[in-house]
Amino acid sequence: PRETMDQTLERIAREELEITTLESRHSDEEDFHTLAVWEIETIMERAYQAGFEAASQARRGD
Repeated sequence: PRETMDQTLERIAREELEITTLESRHSDEEDFHTLAVWEIETIMERAYQAGFEAASQARRGD
């Protein structure tokens, strides 16, 4: 089974940034993170690639 978009984004955040969830926890310490621009670039590239792959699979009927 394919991951949902939310599952994919959460997995990327966990793997790249060690953020355990993207759900709001109503805590500044847990909801706000300081990121370097290269970290943002990496997670954006991974999200783009995941979307590209999902669209390719959908087009092929996988």
